[in-house]
Amino acid sequence: MSTKKKLLEAAAGNAGEAVYVDDVFSTYLYTGNGSTQTITNGIDLEGEGGLVWIKSRDNSTFANSPNVITDTVTGLGNYLITNQTTQQQSWSSDAPVATSSGFTLPVNSQVP
Repeated sequence: MSTKKKLLEAAAGNAGEAVYVDDVFSTYLYTGNGSTQTITNGIDLEGEGGLVWIKSRDNSTFANSPNVITDTVTGLGNYLITNQTTQQQSWSSDAPVATSSGFTLPVNSQVP
């Protein structure tokens, strides 16, 4: 392994183990079910942390719903709406919960 690659891995917090895109990125489409739903995308949000992007794609009621992002650094209870100019907000009801294989959307966790 080249010295440059070792330095880049060290700077990224990688102790020499290979990190693949599948380890840190997952696109997961799901159909809402009207109750608490666990999204299993293979990303350890509970232990490793990460970002979640939620967007309704096909429900005509929510066709103009915002793109909502939340992350484990600021807390999944806080979110940003990427297609608006509003500041960070907090869920008024149940926020998503990080799990070791994705996240859970509580029944009252509505995309604003």
